Amino acid sequence: MLKKILITGGQASGKSSMALKLADDITGERVFIATSRYLDGELNQKIENHKKERGNRYDTIEEPLELHEALKKAVLKKTDVIIIDCITMWISNLLIEKGESKIESYVDKYLSVINLAQRNEFSGTLITVTNECGLGVIPANELSRKYVKHLGRTNKKIAAAYDDVYLTCCGLEIRIK
Repeated sequence: MLKKILITGGQASGKSSMALKLADDITGERVFIATSRYLDGELNQKIENHKKERGNRYDTIEEPLELHEALKKAVLKKTDVIIIDCITMWISNLLIEKGESKIESYVDKYLSVINLAQRNEFSGTLITVTNECGLGVIPANELSRKYVKHLGRTNKKIAAAYDDVYLTCCGLEIRIK
């Protein structure tokens, strides 16, 4: 049976480290699906730091848009644990490159792969990282408000479909579902 774990929290709160810790406790083949793109110096350094942190313990699939296809590949390989890091960057990529009207269909495709994996009795663990960005001030520009709205909707759908949900804050982990 597919075990689904969602880890949410603010930036630099320990989400990715928690995902790696949980995954490293599972024996077997590991896949890391990265959704971020190299865009600027600071983000590029963050990506490199994440690569160093996970080392060569994971096969990496870099997929900024077609997350459902990357997940399908990992499931078909009968991977024991899959980390997706992160939904936050994926929604940003979709909003910028595919447009607001396409986001929901991409999220539905992603969730359909999870449902298919469950029906086919895939027995791995899926650990997904996202950001909780709705705790701050309302963004000043329209694009940022659209982004927060879509990320919030996506997080709700994913959290409803997952078995366990954790919130990280200050490097501490709190199970909320």
